[in-house]
Amino acid sequence: MKKYNKYDWNALKLEFMQGPWQTVTEFRRFKGMPDPQQNNHITSKTSGWTEEKKNFLKQAAQKATSELLEEKTEDIKTIRERQARLARWMQLKGAEGLKRMEPEDADEARKMVVSGLQEERDALGIGPKSGATSLTQVNVNLPKTKFDEILEGATYDELIELVAEIRKERARRAEAITSNSTQTEVQTTTQ
Repeated sequence: MKKYNKYDWNALKLEFMQGPWQTVTEFRRFKGMPDPQQNNHITSKTSGWTEEKKNFLKQAAQKATSELLEEKTEDIKTIRERQARLARWMQLKGAEGLKRMEPEDADEARKMVVSGLQEERDALGIGPKSGATSLTQVNVNLPKTKFDEILEGATYDELIELVAEIRKERARRAEAITSNSTQTEVQTTTQ
């Protein structure tokens, strides 16, 4: 029986943790190590590696998700700040235009101010368009069909039985259509 004391178990564990293997059994087979029944030393040295790798991968996924969320949040914050700055600039340009123009010629400048105000509110998430969705529920009481009446109150087993009957009827109808078309072809070729 070989002695496995010559292996660097720390290096093997690191290789397992970094590699594609999901279980120690897969790793052991890849390395050509004997079955654990043949050598208890291998079992004792690799005990807990699979669970440790699962926990490590879970923590890594959670950390990656958290970092991605933080990154996206920061991107959204940057975009909102930029849009708010641009909206304020539009307001200033519109206000400057209003100062120089006669009231009857000020329509474009007024639109710029109003648009700038609306865009700033949207960018800061305080306007009526700040992602709020109007949810209106409409209840319509349509008359029940025969199919509704059949399905109402049916158990799971009854529904499965109904589906089976529908499939049988479809198959029967498809067979009838096929046999009718074959008879028509035979009649046409014999005439």
